[in-house]
Amino acid sequence: MKVKVSSTKLKIDDVFSMDHRPSAGNEEDSIAIHQHVYVNCFLIAYLYSLNKFIEEKLDEDYGDEWKNKNIAFTVSVDKYLLDKVFGSKERLNELFYASGVLQKDNRLRKAQIFSYGEEILPAIQQRLTDLDFKMKSYFVVAQIHPKHIQLTLHQVVKLSSYEENTATIIIQDEIVQIEDVYDSLSHCFGYKNVYQKLKLCVVEIMNSNITSLDMKFKNNFNIGNDCDCKTVLFLRNIIEIGLKPVLQNIATIIASSMNNATLFSNYELDYLFVIGNVFDLPYKSAIYYTYIKLVQEAINISIESKEKDTKGIVLHESFRHLLEQVTTHKKPYMFDRFSIGTLGQVFRETYGIRFLTWRISSYIPFSCTDFNEDGKNTLVENGSFLVVVQKGQPVPITGLALEFELYFKERLDDSLRAGNYFGSRYTIGIHK
Repeated sequence: MKVKVSSTKLKIDDVFSMDHRPSAGNEEDSIAIHQHVYVNCFLIAYLYSLNKFIEEKLDEDYGDEWKNKNIAFTVSVDKYLLDKVFGSKERLNELFYASGVLQKDNRLRKAQIFSYGEEILPAIQQRLTDLDFKMKSYFVVAQIHPKHIQLTLHQVVKLSSYEENTATIIIQDEIVQIEDVYDSLSHCFGYKNVYQKLKLCVVEIMNSNITSLDMKFKNNFNIGNDCDCKTVLFLRNIIEIGLKPVLQNIATIIASSMNNATLFSNYELDYLFVIGNVFDLPYKSAIYYTYIKLVQEAINISIESKEKDTKGIVLHESFRHLLEQVTTHKKPYMFDRFSIGTLGQVFRETYGIRFLTWRISSYIPFSCTDFNEDGKNTLVENGSFLVVVQKGQPVPITGLALEFELYFKERLDDSLRAGNYFGSRYTIGIHK
């Protein structure tokens, strides 16, 4: 995490105020903070300020009436941010309590945390009404970002009805790192000695809010620091030489995931939905519509090359815009999750292991050491089986790995006294 260093004295509310704009500066004005204690303090302060802002808005709109009502927070977080900054949904939930957003003695406030893409199906169905989702079918949502791609595998577990939306569970959620798209775009032109200037020029042209696509649109930039030599960069060059190869590479990575044995090759995918304004282009601009068209063409080519029947669809709207369409309904967004809980995979049966002694061909009885909340050991008798997972237990999308140590007492031969302990460490992995 990086923070801006400033000599101006600010209150904590001013730091996160929408009216506060830090002055422009160099990268040298920022300090990278890696210590968890400082990162946590910053996050708690941010959430505290956010909660205060929400309460002030509720006071303005509803007075004191809202204070005795049920309040549901739906928190949508980018998966990369969730993993790298917050650590997990459970950790973010703990920060909600630490910052006062949630209180342990207040049952009127609840929060549901999910990463971008988890609850996108209702929005997709409202946007694309002719799609046919079948029970237990699969689809992937690919969210493209400047430095990574998030691939989320969904399974349809409930079809839509008059009162309820179609529901899915997340089977797998992966992050695939890619080269910075602006770096890739700039490298296509080969001006390594003026890379930074070229990058700024490309950004300026790409973010021009032009209403019509003029391939002759251009920008000039210096190619040296010691002379006034200049070169011209046309929009046509950016699209043909830079943009198309970069987007085709992204599309190839996404399509390859469908043939990757560790990702989605075991699933028959009906749809692939691609979303993301990777260059942060102005929406409804001519260059943005061109970008969407190029992404769709690249996805079609890549899927066809992999000989898949999956239908690739590039969504024009941002994730936020798609959700805004859903929130216009009378029923509050994510109401089903708050009322019936979170849908997910569970184990159908209880699974356990037992250990066969090589000497007498019988199973070794054992006792399991457990740790309760007060930290004291308790012996739990499990008979001849060590229970690994129980029926109805949720299946984590990351898989499950259990590590334990087994100690047993056995006379190996007459020269050894009974009572010697021998130990082994075992790791059990349950993968998707």
